Amino acid sequence: VVYVIPLAAGYLLSHPKYNIFKGEISEMRVAGLGPDAIPHSATGFALTALVCDTLDTACQVESASGSLGKLARLCNRNPALTSFGILAALTFFWEWGEYRVHKHEMAQRGDITKINMMWSAEDTARDVVANLLGWVLALLFRARSK
Repeated sequence: VVYVIPLAAGYLLSHPKYNIFKGEISEMRVAGLGPDAIPHSATGFALTALVCDTLDTACQVESASGSLGKLARLCNRNPALTSFGILAALTFFWEWGEYRVHKHEMAQRGDITKINMMWSAEDTARDVVANLLGWVLALLFRARSK
């Protein structure tokens, strides 16, 4: 369930009547973050939990030999760093994709009110912070549950 929360949250919170990604609701802020921090932080949490759980399981499998097993054991020595690297890479590609879609839609329609994908450097910074908060929370939850 933890691994699919971001998808469900993002979908449910993008309803046309109460869309957290654009419009009046998107302008609300708590500690500088808007409502879209919910699916972003959930993504950071879920991805971190998935990576850490996968590394734990991979290292427990007795037949984990060869290059893949060695890589899993190496990554499992520091799952926080491994999950951070994966989250950072995926965040970069996601935000770059949002930027590209925004530019493409603007080129087609020429009016920001007529496009779906909203992008700004400030929003990207808030998204990165929200992802990092999810990563930190997952690591704290993991440490507490051990």
